[in-house]
Amino acid sequence: MREFAAVLIAAILIIPGLALTRPADAQDARLPPDTVVATRGSAAITMADVDAQIAGLPEDVRAGYMDDPQRIERLLTGMLLARQLADEAEKHGLHEQPLFARLLRLQRDALLMNQMVRHHVDNLDEPDFTALARERYQASPNRYRTPERRTIRHISIALAKHEPARAREIAQQVHERLGAGEPFDEIARLFSDDRPATPGPLGKPIGLIEDLEPGKTEKRFDEAAFALSAPGEISPVVETSYGFHVIRLESIKPSARRPFEEVRAQIVKSLRTAWSEARRDEYIASFRDQEIEATPEVVASLRTRFAGGKVPSEGGQ
Repeated sequence: MREFAAVLIAAILIIPGLALTRPADAQDARLPPDTVVATRGSAAITMADVDAQIAGLPEDVRAGYMDDPQRIERLLTGMLLARQLADEAEKHGLHEQPLFARLLRLQRDALLMNQMVRHHVDNLDEPDFTALARERYQASPNRYRTPERRTIRHISIALAKHEPARAREIAQQVHERLGAGEPFDEIARLFSDDRPATPGPLGKPIGLIEDLEPGKTEKRFDEAAFALSAPGEISPVVETSYGFHVIRLESIKPSARRPFEEVRAQIVKSLRTAWSEARRDEYIASFRDQEIEATPEVVASLRTRFAGGKVPSEGGQ
């Protein structure tokens, strides 16, 4: 299995490189459907088998689905296992049993149903999704915005290094000294337990967090950071699972509306998905809403038909 995975990984690493260096050959390099992809025992999986497997995925998922060596390995090993066991079943004549034929018909019905629904939706005339996307964009000025971002600095007193009462005491002292106007850098060097690998002029300032968005830190820390209203303002002592903190606001980058072209593909995808699902549901409903005709006595007999846990024979005994 490890050797098989190594071959797959090597193949995936090599093939994209060839595609990048020779994009014109990418279409011609596709192998024919009868090409054998993998074998195990008497079972073989061809490109046609893989194509059929991937055809069941939505189109927007297919493109990148196989660009993952581990996923390819799982897919092929699963397909090989199914084929090996199916071959064994045929050797035992299980495919000739009447029940198998009925099960096969049920599977056929389900597959053809999905194919028919997809065929119906694919052959409908689509609306102009770009125009609809622009309408949605213009009608929702606050929907497509970048979040407000803040740059802050904080001095942290870690519970991993101090008892809780002592950590709170140190944090309160930090808050008082900053409030009295002592330099932030000096207090940070003296007290903070959260230090960059290279602090000082040549590295990242102690406790610096840039472009912080709402919801990206613990709730108490987040609320305190976004409660500050002006650069230079200092927060009260904040308690988190890490320890105690005093936060200083450095700058605010206000929320801004994203340009239409930046969000156009996202909106179009959302609209197309919703439209396709609605058309699918309408088509299915056109059949589901048709009146059912059934014999009450026959339907009622189903309540006890499987009482013994057995499936009656084809002859109805």
